[in-house]
Order: sequence, then C-alpha cells, then structure tokens
Amino acid sequence: MNRRATLTLVVAMLVASACASTASAQAYCALRDPAGQIARVFPGTRYRSVVRTVSAQARQAVARQLPPFTLHFNELGRHTLYVCYNRVDGRPAGLVHVRPERNRRGIMEVLWALDANLTVIDFRFQRCRNRQRRTLESDAFKRQLRGKTLPQLRALLTPDGQKLKAGTGLEVPAAAADLAIAVLRCGMKTIAVTSEVWPDIVRNLKSQSEVTRQVGHTGPTRQVAVPYSPTVKALLDKRLIGKPATLDRKATQAYQLFDQQGRSAGFAIKTAWLGPPQLTLWWSIAADGKLTRVQPTSKWPDAEYPLAFNALVGRKLEDFKNCQTAAELAALEVLCVHAGVIQ
Repeated sequence: MNRRATLTLVVAMLVASACASTASAQAYCALRDPAGQIARVFPGTRYRSVVRTVSAQARQAVARQLPPFTLHFNELGRHTLYVCYNRVDGRPAGLVHVRPERNRRGIMEVLWALDANLTVIDFRFQRCRNRQRRTLESDAFKRQLRGKTLPQLRALLTPDGQKLKAGTGLEVPAAAADLAIAVLRCGMKTIAVTSEVWPDIVRNLKSQSEVTRQVGHTGPTRQVAVPYSPTVKALLDKRLIGKPATLDRKATQAYQLFDQQGRSAGFAIKTAWLGPPQLTLWWSIAADGKLTRVQPTSKWPDAEYPLAFNALVGRKLEDFKNCQTAAELAALEVLCVHAGVIQ
C-alpha cells in the first residue's frame, strides 16, 4: 500500500471512530421515534420539544434534592423535554423525558411520563439489557409508582439510596430488586432535573392545567408576573376610597388567555376572598372586559353566595359606579387588575 493510500485509510478510520463516538454519546437520553413513543404514554396528543443544557450547576442543584448519588457524566450536556398537549382541545397532558441510569447490566434508558405537578404517570424502558425488565414493565409494578412525587419515590429507598427500604409496601421480587433500585433512582433524577432545568415550562404547564380545570379554558395561557402593578394600585386608590378590603392581594393570580391562533381570549383571575367565610374564587373575564363567571374552588357556603356573585356576570369596570356589597367590591378590584394589565 503506497503512502497516499495509507494516509487515506488512517484518516477514514479516525473519522469513522469520531462518528461512532459521537453517535454513542448521542444515543443516551435521545428519545427514539418521539411521535410513536409519546403516543404510547399520552395517546391523542401533539408535542413540542424544548432543548436545554444540563450543566454542572444544575448537577449541584439536583444533588441537593437526592440521596448521596448524583448525575454521572453521560447525564450532563444538552437534553430534550417533550411538552405534550391534547390534540383536539389543546389541554396540557404532561411531560416526557428520557434519562439514563446505571445498573448491573450497564446503562439503561428510561422514558418517564410526568404530569404538571411532576408526579409519575408512567415509565417505559427504552434500553435495558437486564432480564428483569419485564417484571418491572408489568402493570402490577407500575401501579406502585404512578402518582408518586420525588419525596415519595425517595421514601422507598434507604437514606443512602442504595437499597429498598423495608416496610414501605413496595412489592418487588428479590431477583428484580437491583433493577427496581435503579429505576427509582432514575425517576428521582428525572423529576429533579426537570424541575431545575425547565422550571418555567413546569410552572406554565401547571398554571395552564389549573386554569383549564377551574375555568374550562383549553388554549394557551400566560401568568401575569405582577397583578398589582402601579397602574392597578392607582386605579384601586381612586375607586376604593374608604372601602374595606375584601380580597387578600398577596394571593391573587392573574392569567391572560389566548386561543389556538394566539389571539386574546380574556382573563382568568384567582383570588382569596377574606370572608368570613374564606373562599378561593376564580373570575373569568371576556376579551371585551366583561365579567362572565365567578366560581369557588369548593362549594358555596350557602345559597346567598351564588346569587350575589352571579348577579355580577355581564358587567364591566365602568358599570361599578357606587359599590355597596362585598361581592361588588371584590368584582371591582378584579376588574381593576384586568384593566391595569391590558393598559
């Protein structure tokens, strides 16, 4: 073989080696066939992907939430979170994330499906050479993890995270115990990483889920960072001179609502009624500023309350000239929040 041919062969081998290394590095934590895999855990949904870097700083933050085990080097770098929505009405369905974890048979990859509160909905092995994987893939085992939060998963392990904790009620065959420990550790890391690296995504999904549940809005939402802006406070000072407070302003949350085309669809405002009795109320306001609904998160205390609040439906800010009742004062304040945000 001449010198040029030898050099060409060496270069080709180096390139192939580099490509193989890159492919190997990218293989871990990559969701293969996203549409197919997401459809298995969240049927009838669409999704968007959000790619971010799991940094050394994130690693330290994650470590503070976990027993004395942390992320290994394969878990750092750029990773993808999949945010899933109902295909028909746009309601948030949950989150999908894949993370690797070491076990006695090497590195496995687990797909985790989480809800807006970062509790476990489901998990699936994407890669696992352990023969006990079928035991843990059974519905009998998965039922024991569904609905659990990070602290609840952590409670299933000993304080050092190395063994299953006795007396928790978790049923696992002895032969599958090591793999179960790895799965629990992986689930805890997944929840911790998601909360640290994508906190805004989690927060928005959680607020959108709550708005959907409370007021029935299924499109996108955006939480207002400061409901009582200087503009709102000026409006309230002008309109509520000498009037008693009816709402706990520290507890007020305001959300702008949008349709699927991104157009304004009104507001939803959550308030704490000072009472007595104390109530959490959700107010719906149309895009034209008209109050459309007032609903408590629990039952009304008695029949007088729905009569008083339902009488406010259909009114706008300019309709409140001379407020007399506590319900009217609360409605005036909510509409001032709305008016201040849109100005």
